[in-house]
Amino acid sequence: MLLNEEMVRATLVGTKTQTRRPMKPQPEHDARYEYQPQRLVYKARSGWEGVMWDPWQLGHPRPGYEHVAKMGPYGVPGDVLYVRETFAVRYTPNQGPPWDSWTGEQVLYRASGDESSRWYPSIHMPKEYSRLWLLNTGVRVERIQSITEEDAFAEGINTGTPYECGDAVDCFRALWDSIYNKKGLGWDTNPWCWVTCYEVTER
Repeated sequence: MLLNEEMVRATLVGTKTQTRRPMKPQPEHDARYEYQPQRLVYKARSGWEGVMWDPWQLGHPRPGYEHVAKMGPYGVPGDVLYVRETFAVRYTPNQGPPWDSWTGEQVLYRASGDESSRWYPSIHMPKEYSRLWLLNTGVRVERIQSITEEDAFAEGINTGTPYECGDAVDCFRALWDSIYNKKGLGWDTNPWCWVTCYEVTER
């Protein structure tokens, strides 16, 4: 899971326990979802704006309906995830010959205030350098505008952020738009998103 510095710190102190990512691709029609072991399913009728939802028909869709199974980006409850964050590596030179060799390495994390002249983006962090492991405790799908004030705080939102906002939902909306608006998945489009709940765990 990729997290920026602010969200890493929020996860470390326990104020961030949820993350949202837009579904890709977005459903063509409105839909309703139900989580089943190992997957999340929805049915929508092709070419029809409404939704016919019949849990007894799961796995046996009637003609004219679609039955689609999707896996969330962060797996299912019980899966263990590792966080990738901005990092650097400091090598310790050997104190004796050969002088051009190294005796060890230290991983630095920008979210912790470490100093380095060369930082690597989170997307390039190797798994073995991760210090933060998360247990997936729940998965659901919802429209982004369904987020509650409590959920926004669980996203690690701090209403003292530089965004011009009032409550936590307003701050989350500003953050969401700063990431996804240019991708056509801004708040006003109300996209479907994956909601993953988690807690910090041991590696």
